[in-house]
Amino acid sequence: MAGRQIFQLGSAAATGWRLTNHFTRVTNVSGDMRVERYDVIALAWEATDFQFGTVTGAGGSANFTANTNWATVTVLCNRPEAAIIRLTGDAGGGGAAFTVTLDLGVRRGGSLIEGRFTYYDATHKPAIFRDASEAGTAITGGIEATAANASGNKYVILSPNAITKDVTGTSGIELTSAGSYIDIGIGVSNNDLITGAVTVIEEYFAAHRFRQAVVAR
Repeated sequence: MAGRQIFQLGSAAATGWRLTNHFTRVTNVSGDMRVERYDVIALAWEATDFQFGTVTGAGGSANFTANTNWATVTVLCNRPEAAIIRLTGDAGGGGAAFTVTLDLGVRRGGSLIEGRFTYYDATHKPAIFRDASEAGTAITGGIEATAANASGNKYVILSPNAITKDVTGTSGIELTSAGSYIDIGIGVSNNDLITGAVTVIEEYFAAHRFRQAVVAR
């Protein structure tokens, strides 16, 4: 239900929730966002972990600081066509003078998790990186894994904002200039017809808007 808020003040991560459309889902694992895709061939959920945070100086993964201190989760929207939650925490993991928020949403039948990471200090560059070293390749609007993993999947990180793409180390993207937020689409592409790289890119950048209305019968 919209507006419901779960508090875990003082915790390193607001856990105990899962956002899913039963094809793609996201959960919080020690402050990382774990995006999973259901493999209809292997009949199993296959996971990729991402970190949200900021970069300073020259940028890139070497200057990336992850934010894992999520204290609360709020349901912003819960409708048949889409669901959205908001995670709230403080920058730096305790005692910071401002908060950070991460809005995450999933569409009915969608293969990506969409969202906005807001960092209330415009002197930094919001960013999202993989949580482990994995080479990436620049693609339209973001990056994807250079090589498929053992399950045949490639991670995908997308954004409509002006971004810098870091494809070495723990690959990721960051705002080109300092700002307060970054819009993102994260997920997994596969070589099948449903979640191929081109398909998920088009799904994010050309998403349809759903609208419900009452009509007379």
